[in-house]
Amino acid sequence: MKSILLLLLVSLLLTFIIGFVYWCPRHLFHISFSPLPSILIPGQECPLPEINSKVPSGTYIWKNLSPQKIVLRDQTLTMLSCGVGSILCFKYSKRKFALGILKVNISEKPAFFQNKLLVHALGGLEHQYTYCNALEGLEQSLRSNRTFIETDFILTKDNKLVCSHGWTKKSYKLTGVPYPAKNRIMTYETFMNTKIHEKYTTIDAKKIVHTLIGHPQLLMEWDLRTLDKDAAAQTCRSIIENFAQHEHLFSRVLIQIGSPEMYEGIDSVYHFPCYQYFVHKEEASDILPVIDFCKEKGILSLALRDDYYTSDIQDLCRKNGLCILVYTVDDAAAAKEFLENGVDTVCSNFLSDEDLK
Repeated sequence: MKSILLLLLVSLLLTFIIGFVYWCPRHLFHISFSPLPSILIPGQECPLPEINSKVPSGTYIWKNLSPQKIVLRDQTLTMLSCGVGSILCFKYSKRKFALGILKVNISEKPAFFQNKLLVHALGGLEHQYTYCNALEGLEQSLRSNRTFIETDFILTKDNKLVCSHGWTKKSYKLTGVPYPAKNRIMTYETFMNTKIHEKYTTIDAKKIVHTLIGHPQLLMEWDLRTLDKDAAAQTCRSIIENFAQHEHLFSRVLIQIGSPEMYEGIDSVYHFPCYQYFVHKEEASDILPVIDFCKEKGILSLALRDDYYTSDIQDLCRKNGLCILVYTVDDAAAAKEFLENGVDTVCSNFLSDEDLK
């Protein structure tokens, strides 16, 4: 009797397995989703992805399996907190099912913007000198264990890459160097032998290479100024030349661009991992085209002058997964207020982390 029951059970099991194997390919289909953006951070919104399945009709039904991580409302996902969220999607039509699980990876902000402060122009000196891009400012910042530092890169007359805010009359004045009647764009030799405010040391791109190699925790922002497409490409070629055999360091660099044309010029030579968009005054009043461009190109952040910042821009950036850097703020109370209102990082000449406590 037991043998007969066992045989019956085995037969039923085999029948079920055969039936399931026969039925599944004809009636149960897996759903595939179009890719979500590669970077999703808390506060960001994005539309639900497109769905592909073999079920011809019916309505897809979404079920949020992790409401603590994401919100699903009106065909839009809103990220709540870091981690992995899951959403079940299924569809039923004429005894055929399609189902799949959408995994949503929500990450911390990019490493650059986990720093509350960015050191401007390698560091202000004597609490009065700014825009220096001087060796002494860099050394001072490194001694203070600053891990996010900005510098300006520009080409000399003989196409060497140096750290300087530029060749305008204003830039000369800011660095205490007499504005020349002729040949305002210095040669490399002249620049490297010039003293900022008659006492500070100029540096070039090679010094930045050695600094990044020697300080593995250091992150940098490079302001390439606002260049036309050809000049941007030329500057990018010089960067690649200076960083030959050290291109792995680019993962620790945030490249600041000032226009779509500038981005195209740089990208035609080399695609850097991380970009930031410098917002001009006329763009701040109509920010949506800038945000759309940044989303299209995978740009991480916007740089806004302190008086261009608004809560509306803040909300738009957060919903679209963009971080915000505000510059240049040397008042501790103002810096704290920006950070409390949701700004990710404040660029400063003189402030320290202690000033923000």
